[in-house]
Amino acid sequence: MKRIVYILFVLIFISCQNKDITTPQWPEWPNPSAPTIAHAALKGANGEIQVPAGGKVRFTADVSDANNDLVSYQLLIRMDEAEILNITKNISGRSLKIVEEAVLPFVAGFKNGKLNVSLKVSNALANTTTELVLKDEESVDVVRPENPEQLFLIDGKGAVYTMQKLGDSPYGYRTTAVDLTSVGADFKIAERTIDNKPDYSGLVWGWKNNKISVVTDETSSSIPTPNSSSFPIQYLEFDMLSFNISKLLQHRIQVDLSSFFSIGGAYTQSDITLVEDAVVSFSGMGSDLAKNLRPEFFKLLGATDAKFTGPTALYNLKFNSSTRFLYLERPRDVFYPDVMYILGTGAGLPIQPFVATLNWDFSYPHQWLFFKTSGPQVFEATLYLDNSMGFKFFKGYGWAQEVDTKNKYQVIPNTLVTRSGAGDLIPGAQFKAGIYQVKMDVAQEIIEFIPQY
Repeated sequence: MKRIVYILFVLIFISCQNKDITTPQWPEWPNPSAPTIAHAALKGANGEIQVPAGGKVRFTADVSDANNDLVSYQLLIRMDEAEILNITKNISGRSLKIVEEAVLPFVAGFKNGKLNVSLKVSNALANTTTELVLKDEESVDVVRPENPEQLFLIDGKGAVYTMQKLGDSPYGYRTTAVDLTSVGADFKIAERTIDNKPDYSGLVWGWKNNKISVVTDETSSSIPTPNSSSFPIQYLEFDMLSFNISKLLQHRIQVDLSSFFSIGGAYTQSDITLVEDAVVSFSGMGSDLAKNLRPEFFKLLGATDAKFTGPTALYNLKFNSSTRFLYLERPRDVFYPDVMYILGTGAGLPIQPFVATLNWDFSYPHQWLFFKTSGPQVFEATLYLDNSMGFKFFKGYGWAQEVDTKNKYQVIPNTLVTRSGAGDLIPGAQFKAGIYQVKMDVAQEIIEFIPQY
């Protein structure tokens, strides 16, 4: 019996040996790896380590992967939180030299800075990614372009006006013509000109996104000539840091203290229409107007002259013969959105000797502070604040005009200024006495305190 079983087993084995049996083919497992980034650097287009804003930079890097194909890379270059270059490209192969160029923007307010540069490279193995952030020494320093001795204003009619650098301002330029009565409706400002046109190989300022910006070709829009309120323009000034344009009108307003009338409490008054950007000539004020005028409303031009920078309107000018300070406000029958006041304690003028004179009283000008209107529903004031501060805002003359700062408005930064249970603005944990600019945006319900000390 055992012999029979053995013979059957052998026969079955031989039979199986004669059949075609396919050997399984196992897939080749990938060899794990990650992309490698080497020799990454950001330099000027010609290898410079310092590049002026408005210049060109070149990024280079060698990328490779030992075992897997490369599929993509992303290069991100930022400066002061603004994106300069953000590109993603598909690639192939296992090695590549990346070369990318970008033009650095020259924007308002820029001084000097560093670029933030990052590179991400991915391979075909489940998009395995390597990221590299450049160190400071591997990137360029970005600096301001040099301020030329002069700029050129080219209007839409093709007239060219020289703008000379101002001696008292590192970034300021002013037209040198006798006047600008014939200036066109718009213009560009250029570092150089060719055939009475802007030379775009240098810096040129035009109009982009509703603001003055550096532009790069002749198709760009021009800067609208500022409204002159029907008065001719004496000169235009351009600030190469802020990119702001300002003007002075050929219009002079006389303010003579001898014509003021008494209103009591050492105060005299005169009601005068002041025109924005006009010259105001003062008589009887003395020779140091800086101690007599609100800096938000007047820019000094000389010993007895100042440019008025507030909105054109009728003002009540009130002169204190003891302190020799000239206060101003709109007539008492004018209310928001044309006026805003501060009333309370712990605040005063931003002029030495610093004294907190404000009070909960509308009687005399030193007891309240009148805001300057700087935009639609936007108000600003510069004032001295001390540790006894506690004040509110009013939309006009009278207690009924109080602004609800208890339930509305965000106060920033709240570490400097906070509010009491009643809504009074009071010192915060990090407050210290000094000069502050206060900005109030009614539409956004924001009150901002900006230290000036």
